[in-house]
Amino acid sequence: MEKKPVVSIIIVHYQVKKQLFNCLQSIYEKKSKYHFEIIVIDNDENPYIEKYLVKKFPRVKYIKNEINNGYSGGNNLGALSSKGEFIFFLNPDTLFKNNVLDQLLIKMMTYKYIGIVAPLLFKENGKPFILQGSKELTPLRAIFSLSFIYKLFPNNNIANEFWLKKWNKKEHKEVEVVPGTAFMIRKNIFKKIGGFDENYFLYFEENDICKRVIDLGSKIYMISDAHVIHFWGESTKKSTKNIKAIFEKSRFYYFNKFYGLPKAFLVEFMLIFSKEILFLIAILFLAGWLRLHEIERYFPFLGDFAWFYISARDLLIDGIFPFVGIASSHPWIHQGAFWTYLLAPALAMGNFNPIAGGYLSGSIGILTVLILYICTKNMFDRRIAIFTSAFFATSPLVVFHSRLPYHTVPIPLFVILYFYSLNKWVKGNIYYFPLSLFFLVVLYNFELATSVFSLLIICLLGYGIYIKAIWIKKLWTKKIISFSIIAVLIPLLPMLFYDFYHGFSQTLLFLIWIGYRFLLVLGYPSLHPEIKTITFSSMIYFIKNNIQNYYYVSSWIFAFFLGIISISICGILFIKNKTLTYAILFLGILIPGIIIFFSRVPSEAYLPMFFPQLAICIGIAFSYLYKYSPNYSWIIVVFFIFLIISNSVNIISKNFLTKNENKFYKKIVAAQEIISLAEGKEYIILGGGINGKFESFIMPYKYLTWFLGYSENKKAKIKIEVSEDEMGIYLKKYD
Repeated sequence: MEKKPVVSIIIVHYQVKKQLFNCLQSIYEKKSKYHFEIIVIDNDENPYIEKYLVKKFPRVKYIKNEINNGYSGGNNLGALSSKGEFIFFLNPDTLFKNNVLDQLLIKMMTYKYIGIVAPLLFKENGKPFILQGSKELTPLRAIFSLSFIYKLFPNNNIANEFWLKKWNKKEHKEVEVVPGTAFMIRKNIFKKIGGFDENYFLYFEENDICKRVIDLGSKIYMISDAHVIHFWGESTKKSTKNIKAIFEKSRFYYFNKFYGLPKAFLVEFMLIFSKEILFLIAILFLAGWLRLHEIERYFPFLGDFAWFYISARDLLIDGIFPFVGIASSHPWIHQGAFWTYLLAPALAMGNFNPIAGGYLSGSIGILTVLILYICTKNMFDRRIAIFTSAFFATSPLVVFHSRLPYHTVPIPLFVILYFYSLNKWVKGNIYYFPLSLFFLVVLYNFELATSVFSLLIICLLGYGIYIKAIWIKKLWTKKIISFSIIAVLIPLLPMLFYDFYHGFSQTLLFLIWIGYRFLLVLGYPSLHPEIKTITFSSMIYFIKNNIQNYYYVSSWIFAFFLGIISISICGILFIKNKTLTYAILFLGILIPGIIIFFSRVPSEAYLPMFFPQLAICIGIAFSYLYKYSPNYSWIIVVFFIFLIISNSVNIISKNFLTKNENKFYKKIVAAQEIISLAEGKEYIILGGGINGKFESFIMPYKYLTWFLGYSENKKAKIKIEVSEDEMGIYLKKYD
């Protein structure tokens, strides 16, 4: 007759065969004087260990769990088959350092009031884990011991008490919670409390079961003479499940179960504020302040901006749906109308106040900082994302462009999404290829020049075909081809409608424009003889000024070296790592940079397409210096903080890089004077002065007079001429 075991050891296995077998070997090697049984519950979806287990450890009882219902479910299943008076729950990624069973059983048999005992856990290096065993996890203790408060004040009294920091690990210690890694419980108590709560898939089940045992009046002890080595995380790192989501779900369930829903929500709210989240909140706050502070005082309301305002107004008031936007520098082709589509709802919500466009632009700028952080974090890591987003949030040139109510504002946002999609595609997620095409066409709708990014896809396609990459082979399926066609057509629909009614002039002329751009790169003269020929020297001067405004507005030399160093470090890392993520980043700077430089077009509208890539280079450089200069990491941080504070101060002191303040209000006053000069009669506004020949010059005044309640009539006899210079705005009335 088989001897009844005193203790049943239950081990839940999931994809850690090597660790499990080492654990079993260590148990048998210690030769306990008490009879024991071992039950292995296999939670693996693909069982394969049974034949190896039976062969090597024939005494072990193997049970295949039909479903992977987690640590709690697996242990409950094992407990149902257990025969011992005591149950020892043990993780497979552990080793017995001494005769653990005997040490624990002696304590349990000697003191009947003890319900649970647990061994002391050691690291591989032979040192005990500092934090093991604790007080009951209450909402207050969670807030002071698990949240950002603990990061800021690690020696607060509540946390010290919770973590039992004064325990020297050389004596037995009465605790309220033991680690779930390894603990022994009386079987009768286990049955009385109903076993593990299977609502916990993983994590916090030890907090739950210990609380219920204490509520029965039993004691819980950590036994310093029983030693177990724990290879932390081996049991979970191979899991295909979202461990972070499981952890948070279990945590919320625990607090809701024992302390109620309001306190559970309070704890979750406090615990989401990690150090990373606090940094991000601070960055977003700074980004918002720089983009929205004194927006009315320094609001630029230029002619090209007002063109979209009038287009959005006509869409809202008269139902005139625009299929294209403002004409480009070459009047034969137009930008897309997407900015009109974004501006119209903002104006509707703002009662057509022009400032609503400024708040729209600032909000898009803040969103861009957030998306840049998320995408950079996923492409690289958190530290690079923090450096990148903080710099991007405070770059003077980026802030300046983020405050313009213009069609170039969303470009950085969609450049980020485009680069992120390309990165995901070349890493094997084939569905990001159509998405990258979608973002490319969206960019084209905001600014025609962003079509240069199509060369990036062409380069990746060529390289992928050359190396016979799997992410190229998977493209040639009906589903991906169909998705790609749809992804291109949907954002192109407005322009296609326009082309249909205009002889496809936009499409054909755009192709001619592309050819014209390449001719400029090759040195052919401009088709605009009235405009002074742009030399390479003037292009260098244009780049110099904008490098200074982008990196560090107070010093051209400092800004230049900051740019060179950051891009150089990224280049070194690209050569070292040879990853396509770095290649995409560099090509995203190099290709448009070369084409714009050699085509000699110093347009500020082209600058936003470079903003995210340059910021990521800064983030990578600072992160690299921080990581590989541990003795000087504090200097790197101080220098970076100086950079963003200095840039922020300069942005404010230099009036957000605008030349004049209150220019918008001057135009409001001029619009009121136009209405006054008309004396209640119909009028028409004409442009005068050096800029009067441009059609868009008078559009701010057309919109503002309409906003004030008076519209012009092109057939009116009264003509009011508007001209501007650096000194002010001048009006002349002609009857």
